[in-house]
Amino acid sequence: MSAGTLGAGSPAPRKGRGLLARLPGPLRPLEAEREERGRRWRVETVVLLLLALVIAVATVYDLTREVGVSNRLTADIETWRAVTGLHNEEVAVEQDLASYSTRDTACGDVVESPSKESSSARICLMLVGPVRGNRRRALGGFYLPPYLPLGPHDRYGCFGSTLAEGFCAYMSTSPPGLPSAPPKGFHG
Repeated sequence: MSAGTLGAGSPAPRKGRGLLARLPGPLRPLEAEREERGRRWRVETVVLLLLALVIAVATVYDLTREVGVSNRLTADIETWRAVTGLHNEEVAVEQDLASYSTRDTACGDVVESPSKESSSARICLMLVGPVRGNRRRALGGFYLPPYLPLGPHDRYGCFGSTLAEGFCAYMSTSPPGLPSAPPKGFHG
């Protein structure tokens, strides 16, 4: 048997004109399928259908999870505004990506100022639980001096459960001239 021919027991390739007729013999579609290939075709089809189903389920799961995270982050911002009584445009929300929990930290400036160059302390709230009425439960919070990252060494004025958990262990008193009392809207 040469490289370009089919075995004696194989069905003949289709004859015709067009693109398929230009293909070499072994690559052209067959007139009839071999008997032993029918079962393999069914197994391959079932495997491909199962794979497609797994991909579809994973896609739907990922999309619903993303929508849930987006709703949660929006609720975090609304909760921060309701608890602090401030309506800042820029409220930053940090998700707990280390343990994949729904415990988020929302931080914003204490002073409402249109100027990006203003320096004021930031108040951060620890938010947990499901979204109910576009809000989440604020467990507690803390303050950060201006221009400092969200590091544990710079937190002060803890209130709520963050006080009991030792979030302000490094800085027990507030820096001069900066607020430290819990916000009026906090009912922890």
